[in-house]
Amino acid sequence: FCLVSPSWLVLLAGPSVMLVHLIKGRGVQKAAFNGAAFTFSAAMAALLVTSLARAPYTVLGVRQAVVLLGGVVVFAVTSATCTALAVSVAHQRRFLGVLRGNIPILALVVTGHILGAGAVLFPPARTRATLLGLPPVVVLLPLPSRRSPRPRPERAPSRRPPDAPPR
Repeated sequence: FCLVSPSWLVLLAGPSVMLVHLIKGRGVQKAAFNGAAFTFSAAMAALLVTSLARAPYTVLGVRQAVVLLGGVVVFAVTSATCTALAVSVAHQRRFLGVLRGNIPILALVVTGHILGAGAVLFPPARTRATLLGLPPVVVLLPLPSRRSPRPRPERAPSRRPPDAPPR
């Protein structure tokens, strides 16, 4: 079920993700963090996959499909954990609170990964044209949204007295 072996995916992940983020106009620090988080998440998923399945990786059996599903979940949870850690430090918020607040998004991301992987890897849909057409679609899909999102307005400072208990 891999277009490249899990070890190559881990090696290619960081530079590829960082390059995409730099092309999209993100800062070097954010691009480097995203590349590192993606690499670490891919490594955790690859560890699970290579521990539980043998090459060649396919989704023709229930066991292989469950291993792929586990890899997708491990990747998404690890990525969300890395991001929550960075957000909690940057905004001086509790890590578990940030992580809990992102559970609905995490569920949506995992569902999207599973649906995307299913569409690509489902054997009748896996033709040479489908596999060769994926890279251009992945590269061209985000291009119309090259415009940076508008910055969020800063919050007004709290008018509570400094000795007031937190809300």
